[in-house]
Amino acid sequence: MENREPVEEGTTFAAGTTVWCWSLLRNSEGAAKHVWKKDGKPVWTANHKIRSKRWTTYSRRKLSKPGSYSVDVLGADDAVWAA
Repeated sequence: MENREPVEEGTTFAAGTTVWCWSLLRNSEGAAKHVWKKDGKPVWTANHKIRSKRWTTYSRRKLSKPGSYSVDVLGADDAVWAA
């Protein structure tokens, strides 16, 4: 991340790497969540307030253990916006 924008996308990371999830939200209101999962199970949630019709937000985690990680982006009603 540089200046609140992603600079490089990756799919494989070494243990100990800090990984960022960046989201551009458009025409959304209220709140959003980043639900981080390891091997399909939720391990951490970042809650975000949306303050305009075009909003960027991010969360980050240090991946200390090997596994398959993913992040779901959810709306205030827990509907999945992106997985």
